[in-house]
Amino acid sequence: MRSTTTLAAIVISTFASIAICQTTPPVSDPVPLTAERAVAIAIKHNPSVIAAVMDINAAKSGVRSAQALTNPKFEVSPPLTAHGSENVILLQQPLELNGTRSARTAVASAKLSEKQAEAIIQLQDIVYATKTAYYEMARSQELLSLDRNLLAIAEKFDTSMRREVELGSRPGMDTAQTGLEVIDARRRVTMEEGRLVSFTATLNTLLGRNPDSPCIATIPKPNLKFTPLDQRKLVTQAMISRPEISSELAKEYEFKQVARLTRDQLRPDVSLQFRAGSDFLANTHDAGVGLAINLPMFDYGGGKERIRQSEESAQAEGERLLAAKNLVSAEVIRAVVDMRTAESVVIDFRRTGLGQAKRLLDSVRMGMREGSANILQVLEAERSYASVQTDYINAQADLALAEAELEHATGSFKLKSAPPLLLKMRKQQ
Repeated sequence: MRSTTTLAAIVISTFASIAICQTTPPVSDPVPLTAERAVAIAIKHNPSVIAAVMDINAAKSGVRSAQALTNPKFEVSPPLTAHGSENVILLQQPLELNGTRSARTAVASAKLSEKQAEAIIQLQDIVYATKTAYYEMARSQELLSLDRNLLAIAEKFDTSMRREVELGSRPGMDTAQTGLEVIDARRRVTMEEGRLVSFTATLNTLLGRNPDSPCIATIPKPNLKFTPLDQRKLVTQAMISRPEISSELAKEYEFKQVARLTRDQLRPDVSLQFRAGSDFLANTHDAGVGLAINLPMFDYGGGKERIRQSEESAQAEGERLLAAKNLVSAEVIRAVVDMRTAESVVIDFRRTGLGQAKRLLDSVRMGMREGSANILQVLEAERSYASVQTDYINAQADLALAEAELEHATGSFKLKSAPPLLLKMRKQQ
C-alpha cells in the first residue's frame, strides 16, 4: 500500500503539468511573435514586393508614354548641288486620327492592370505562406512542450518504479513497462524537435531572418460561436477579389487591344506638315504648312496575321480565365469544407472530448489512491489524456490553418504594412 500511495502522489503532482503544457512555451524561444506581425515582417523584407512596385511604376510610365502623340519627324536635307533637294526642311506631326493612340493607350493600360494583379498575387501568396508556416511552427512548439512534459512524467514514473523494485515492493516487470514509456517519450521529443527546427527555419526564411532565430508562435484560441459560411456568397466574393481572375481578364483585354491597334495602323491617317524649299532663305514664299495623308494601300499579310494572332491569343486567355474561375471556385469549396470540419472537431473537443479524458484521468487517480488501479492502468490513462491533448492541439492548429486557407481562397486577406501603393490597389480591388 505504501508503494501505491507513493505512485499516487507522483501521478497527482506530475499530471498537473500536462494541463498547462499548452501555454508553456519552450525555454529556448524568448521572442514572442503574432501571426499579423509575422506577415508584416515578411512583406517588409520580401524583395518580390519591391520588384512588384517597380513593375507597376514602370507600367504607369508605359501608359503615359502611350497617351502621348507620336514624336514629330524633322528632316533637314540641304542641297549639295543645284536642285539637289526639294525640301530643305520638312517637319511632320502625325495626328493619329485613325485611333492608334487610343488603342496604344488601351494596350498599355491592360499591361498596367496585369502588373497590379500580379503584385496582389505576390502579396496574397506571401500572406498565406507566412501564416501557414507560423501556425505550423506554433503547433510544433505546443506539441513539443507537451511531449517534454510527458517525458518528465515518464522519467519520474520510471525512477519511482525502480526504487520500489529495489525495495521489493513491486515486481521487476513493472520497470520494463516504465522503461519503454521513457524510450517512447524520448522518441517523440526528438522527432518533434526536428520538426520544430524545420518549421522555424521555414518561417524565418520568409521573414528574412537567420533560419535558427528563436521566436514564440501561438495558436489562436477558438470559441464555440462560429459564423455560418455561405458557400455561394464566398465563391462570388472570390470571383471579384482574387487577383488571378483580374490578371487573366487583363491579359485577355490586352490581346484584344493589340488586334485593334494593328487594325488602326492599317487605316489612313493625317499628318500636319511644315516644309521649306531650297529657295527659302531668298524667298520666304518657298515654305508653307499642309496636310500629308497616309493611305496604307497594301498589306502583304503581315498585318492580317498579326490581327489573327492577337485574336487567337485573346481566345486562349478567355479559356484560361474560365479555368482560373473553376480553380478558384474549387479552392473556395475545399476551404469551406476544411473550415467546417475543423470547427466541428474543435467544438467536439471543447464540449466532450477534453472533459471525458479528464474524468478518466481523475478516475484512475482515485483508483491509485484506493489501491484498485495498477501501473499499467495509470500509464494507459496518461497516454489517453496525452493523446486527447495532442489531438486538441492539432485541431486548434488545423482550424487556424483552415481560416488562413479560406482567407486566401476568397481573396479576403487583410494588410496593414504593405507599401502604400499596394494598399491603395488592394482597397480599390
